[in-house]
Amino acid sequence: MASFLEYIEHWANHTADIPALVSPQGTATYRELWNQVRSLKSTIELIDNNIISIHEDEAHYWYVSEFLAGLEAGLQVFPMPPGLKPRTLDDLYNRIVLDPYHSPQSREVGSVLHLTSGSTGAQRVVVRSLENLIAEALSVADMLNLSTGRRVLVTTPLSHSFGCGMMRAVLISGATLYTAFSSNPHLRFTTIRKYLKDGVDIVTGVPYVFQTLLRHWPIPFTINNTMCYSGGEPVPSKLCRDWLYITDSYLKQEYGLSEGGIATFASKDSSDLSIGKALPGVAIKLARDGELVIYREGNPTQYYFYESPETFLHDGGVNTGDIGYILNGEYYLTGRKKSVIIVAGMKLVPYEVEDRICQVPGVEESVVLAVPDSMTGERPHAFVLCLDTTVSKELLVRYLHTQLESYKVPKGFTFLREWPRTVSGKIDRQSLKEML
Repeated sequence: MASFLEYIEHWANHTADIPALVSPQGTATYRELWNQVRSLKSTIELIDNNIISIHEDEAHYWYVSEFLAGLEAGLQVFPMPPGLKPRTLDDLYNRIVLDPYHSPQSREVGSVLHLTSGSTGAQRVVVRSLENLIAEALSVADMLNLSTGRRVLVTTPLSHSFGCGMMRAVLISGATLYTAFSSNPHLRFTTIRKYLKDGVDIVTGVPYVFQTLLRHWPIPFTINNTMCYSGGEPVPSKLCRDWLYITDSYLKQEYGLSEGGIATFASKDSSDLSIGKALPGVAIKLARDGELVIYREGNPTQYYFYESPETFLHDGGVNTGDIGYILNGEYYLTGRKKSVIIVAGMKLVPYEVEDRICQVPGVEESVVLAVPDSMTGERPHAFVLCLDTTVSKELLVRYLHTQLESYKVPKGFTFLREWPRTVSGKIDRQSLKEML
């Protein structure tokens, strides 16, 4: 199995002057990246610890180089997401980097410790093997037809599993990686708009990125030659339609998880609700209850601290916690297992209600959560992101009663102008629960 550095070396020798990375800090060719990674590897090999933490800030070139050098040196690479609270940062560093009990004994093969987003629960650390990382990169590159000359804009943090998977796929294929993440939102979106105007072939990000871009889109500017993919959480079908209408480009869904990486991409011909087909080298099975189980070469077998062992199956599969179905060869999600609301014994899948709410003009996004109810056990409560002050609870209730069974219509609504979000831009559902 070739290493990432061997792929970088190949492109350095064959396309030495082709940009490998373009960021607000400058451009680096494959030759420059290869030399930088080799130099860093020599330095990293001298450290005593077998785990190295790398911090994503504005210096994307340095971050990418450290990531690749750590893997090449056979270390466990722990990418620290930007924006972590100091207490969380210190706790993770002490429990992982400074704890000799968990540190691997050898440096034969590198691996990555991915921190889950924690948007729906406690953050966990996933152990991902080099075999799994390369298998993911090759399958993504194959599915998206990545090659030299293709320009891919990644708007999520490179420490996020979606952003990290795209980064590796771009570099393994000889394409050019454009990065735009910044802790300064104004700089971040200014950079994204610049790259879009300059011209890129593919854009990836969470729904929040595309929602924000639409709010300030420079009409009549279009990007009809650009394919856009959103992941990290379900994409409202209305957002896909609005994106196509305003930008003349397609916005489709990606699906994946920290426990194994990117698993599907929808095509421009897919339904807006489809998460698409499984990538080459990925198998998806549906359990009896509809849960998606992902199989890929080198799948993780545990969390770093061994919690929730039921996630990882003995046959190499990973339980996703997502419920869905397959139609015409493509997969569709209906919700999270632990998010299903039981109203007087009847099951309510929040995603169905959320999508209906988003069809109302003026509504951008919605999240439906369960709240206790003395009569029915649970009842749905809707959080609604809406900048239009004419949208009211009464309007939504009337509309939803024409679309859904009565027990699915939320009794309570909370209107927000901004979501609480994780660093990657995903809606922080834990924070929403605390508002109830």
